[in-house]
Parts: sequence; C-alpha cells; structure tokens
Amino acid sequence: MSTPLFSSNIEVNFCDTVINFFELSNRAIINCAMTDTAILHKHIYYGMHFGVEGERPINCLNQQELILKKNTMLVIAPGEYHYSMPSDVGLGTIVLKMTIRKTVHSEHIYDTLVERLNKLNLQVHPIGSDLIQSTLALTRARSKSPEDSCLLKTLAYKMVYDLLKELRITPTIAEDTSQSSSAMDLIALEELINTGRYTFKEIADLLGYSTKQTYRMILKIYGIPFRELRKRRMLEVAKKLLHDAPGMSVSDVARIAGFKTTTSFHKAFREAEGCTPAKYREKN
Repeated sequence: MSTPLFSSNIEVNFCDTVINFFELSNRAIINCAMTDTAILHKHIYYGMHFGVEGERPINCLNQQELILKKNTMLVIAPGEYHYSMPSDVGLGTIVLKMTIRKTVHSEHIYDTLVERLNKLNLQVHPIGSDLIQSTLALTRARSKSPEDSCLLKTLAYKMVYDLLKELRITPTIAEDTSQSSSAMDLIALEELINTGRYTFKEIADLLGYSTKQTYRMILKIYGIPFRELRKRRMLEVAKKLLHDAPGMSVSDVARIAGFKTTTSFHKAFREAEGCTPAKYREKN
C-alpha cells in the first residue's frame, strides 16, 4: 500500500473556494539537483512561513538572501524553486501547507487569492498580529487536539479570514446590518450553512440578525439566495458520496446529503448535472 501524499487534512469551504491545510508525507516534496547554496524544491502546494520570533535567513538562487522576522510572512507557491533554509527554521516560525481548489460556483475569491499569493511568491512581507495569532491558535490545536475536527475547522476559518483580510480580499458582510460585522460572523455563517441542519430562520436567529439582514448578507457574500446556496452545497455532498461510496444506495445518498425525498434529489441533480445520480456514478 502506497504512502498517502497528504495527511491530517483540514478542509474549509470559504465562499465556495475550498482550502485544505495538511501535513505532508515525504513524497510531497522532492529535493534534488544540489547547488552550492540551494536545493531544487518541487512544491505541489502553497507553503506559508510565518515569523513568530527571532530571524531566519532563506537563501534563494539568484536572489538576495531573505530574512524571515517576527510578524512577517513568506509565501512559496506551487512550482520548482532553488532555495535553502537553516536546519532550525522550525524554531520561531510557523509553517502551514495548503492547497486551494476552485469549485464550479467559485467567484472572484479564488482567482484573487491565487493571484495575490503568486505575486508574493518567494518574498517576505510584514503582516498584522491577527493573522499571526490565528495561525498560532490553529497550529497549537492541531498539536494538542488533532481529533477535535469542529475546533480545527473553526480555527481554520478564522485563519483564512485573517489571511484574506491581510491580502485585502476579505468579503464584506451586509452593509445594512445594524451590527458591525466580524470574522466570527462569517465563520459562524459558513459553519451553520455547511452543517445542513439549520433552516434559514434558525441561522438568522443564531447569528443575531433579522431574516432580511441575513438574506442580504448571504446574497452579498455568495451572489445567490440561501435556498440556492443550500441546494448547491447538498449537491456537492451528494456527488462526493456517489464517487467515494459506490455501495451506498441513491436513497441513502439523498438522505445524508439533506434532501427530504429521493424524488426531489433526482430532480435537483438532473437540473444541475444533466443526468441521473446513477449515471453520474457510472461516469465518475
């Protein structure tokens, strides 16, 4: 049995842009072609290095030496790069590895995030304390509470929110709400929608907004009403089950995904995919 490429995966769906944080097996980074000052690294993920204390030099081929200091961030985008780091680089730094995936319904968040991270590639940039603190919290929770998926996802949402805010691409919660929006508002909204257990009215009540404010908030962030957003998320769950659980009946897939009846599931699936769930399973 081959060693999996990624492990300890935390997946968050942030405004229909899917971000995975993970630990790596040795197959995920290939080191080769030693030079006098650097090693050729082949990355298939985004490496995010955060300076917490002290200074760490990073040597990049044909570039001036970079210094990772406190409250700075180094981004290494997917690709092949010659660089080397000190053996104690893990001291005083936090390293997060993540992939970013675009869904069918992703809008500007995905494109802007990838564009801006790529522009920061192999450069050290100053960052605010919010991003450092949320990254620290996520890293500590992964070490101390690796089985607490709810806690890890909540902290991952907070870290992503702070990263987007740092890159100035944070989506804005409805402008006409009487309360000031916060990171936790958006995190809670994502969590409540993704559980699939709450009605629109219950989500509004739990967030502390009126139904009108919540409707406008969802429309502003996602570009579609709550009913359509919920259906899309349910269909994403259903497609994953059809692919990953070939022995599961279509009626069970419909029930687990959150559809009230198999008939309504068939209708929604055909409208979205142009085929029945059974045909989709055969093709995938």
